[in-house]
Amino acid sequence: MQEKYHREITQLTPNDCFMVFDRVKDKFPFPLHFHPDYELNFIYNGKGVRRIVGDHLGEIDDYELVFIGKNLSHRWELHHCKNSEIREVCIHFQPDLLDENLLSREAFKSIKNLLAH
Repeated sequence: MQEKYHREITQLTPNDCFMVFDRVKDKFPFPLHFHPDYELNFIYNGKGVRRIVGDHLGEIDDYELVFIGKNLSHRWELHHCKNSEIREVCIHFQPDLLDENLLSREAFKSIKNLLAH
């Protein structure tokens, strides 16, 4: 796959903790892109959609929950999906939202390890 990566400028401002987008769609118009923010993406009713994250390609089932690291290229495509009402909930949040003080607590140990990779 030879496709140009686009740097997305997200709507997060320095004063925002996170942004939530809740959309119902029949296509995925975003090109292959990356951004400096973390992203948590939930897709419902997306059986057959193809997910591209970094160097991984995969076809999703009805439900999909993916955590995207900062500056990691990603995209979703209709691929084999026949549904015209795909729900996507996307949360963008700043890398410094989870500061060292919070991440050093025992309950956040696994999250700290996730963010370190």
